[in-house]
Amino acid sequence: MKKLFLIAVFAGGFSLANAQTGAGTIMLGGGLNFNTQSSKTAGVDNGSTTSFGIRPNVGYFLSDNLVVGLGLGFNSSTTKSPAAAGGTGEDEMINSDFSISPFVRYYSEIGDRAGAFLHGSVDIGSNKTKMTPAGGATAESTGSSIGVNISPGVYWFITKHIGLESTIGGIGFQSTKSKNAANVETKGSNFGLSLNTTLTVGLNYYIF
Repeated sequence: MKKLFLIAVFAGGFSLANAQTGAGTIMLGGGLNFNTQSSKTAGVDNGSTTSFGIRPNVGYFLSDNLVVGLGLGFNSSTTKSPAAAGGTGEDEMINSDFSISPFVRYYSEIGDRAGAFLHGSVDIGSNKTKMTPAGGATAESTGSSIGVNISPGVYWFITKHIGLESTIGGIGFQSTKSKNAANVETKGSNFGLSLNTTLTVGLNYYIF
């Protein structure tokens, strides 16, 4: 791996109330990441992958502790690898996906700084993959998905304006549909329940 870095940017909003989760608060947040990696074996290039993603979201508190909002997501990755033995040039694969996720979240305070929340979302996505072999024609496949997810989480305001939060597993259902370069369609669905042991932390900034 040559380089690997992750940039996460989160912002908050302003409030017409005296509490971070009070009615009238507007929350703005999101994440940004960029990653590039490559490898060699015995001096022979194995190829490289570069990816980029952005995930903005906005929410509005309809009442104390109850927020509705919308999240967007875009990710793109490009993988280049040497052509098969005897060939010249590079094979290239480009993946891109877009998602839109309306959500609702309810907060429950535990003390002045901390508490728990329940986050529910409808996640609608589409994706596209383009594969171009060295010296060959591009083949394209597409897909789409829709799902419902519910996740519990916890939050903690480390200062009056800065809060940390983390989700803890969740339950969800997803339906998928894809079509390959030969125009053959595949449909699927899955239902899952998970309790994560890996801690993923989000940072929010509130102005009120």
